[in-house]
Amino acid sequence: MTGELISAICVLGIVIVGLLIMIQAIAFGQVINAIGRLLLFVTAAVVAACVLRMLLVSVVVPWLVSLKALVSWLALAAVAIIALALVVRIAVLRFQHRIAGKRME
Repeated sequence: MTGELISAICVLGIVIVGLLIMIQAIAFGQVINAIGRLLLFVTAAVVAACVLRMLLVSVVVPWLVSLKALVSWLALAAVAIIALALVVRIAVLRFQHRIAGKRME
């Protein structure tokens, strides 16, 4: 499916360039110059993709492994903090009730 789409776009481009040359809207030298620039761009894009892939594999993947461990520790710490806050809140409320009860006597 993707290959057919790319093929159709390339054929359309060739037909348009041929029509522009036939009606002399552009010169043949300009077409050769544009094709050269296009090939240079495609080559640079492929090299950049390969370099980016190597960067992703060598740098980002180990970071993701350490981030996975960090997220599990953060989840554990969040649960512990919530539990501690709940215990402190209950203790404060009971302590306030005891003080209020002693004042009434």
